[in-house]
Amino acid sequence: MIPVQTGQSYTTRCRMKRTPGRAGSLGPAVVLFLKQGPERYVRLPKVSKLPDDQWNEYSADFTVGEDVARVAIYLYNVNSEATVWYDAVTVE
Repeated sequence: MIPVQTGQSYTTRCRMKRTPGRAGSLGPAVVLFLKQGPERYVRLPKVSKLPDDQWNEYSADFTVGEDVARVAIYLYNVNSEATVWYDAVTVE
C-alpha cells in the first residue's frame, strides 16, 4: 500500500519493456480501494513512442477522494506469453 492523503493529487510513473508475444493483461495501474464498493483502476498509458522491446515511459495522474481507503500499484502480466520488466516506479 502507498501512503497518501485525501484530497491530494499524485503522478505515478514507471518504465516498462517486454518481449514479443501475445499480451493478455499487462501494464502498470494505480488501484484505488474504496471504503465501500469495488475498487477503481487508473491505467498508466505509454507516453514514449519507442518499440515495446525498449524501455518506455508510462504515466498517469490521480486524486485521492474521500471515498478512497487505500492505494496500491499493480504491475500486470496476466495470461500473457510476453516477459515484462518494470523499473523506476514512482508516486509523487
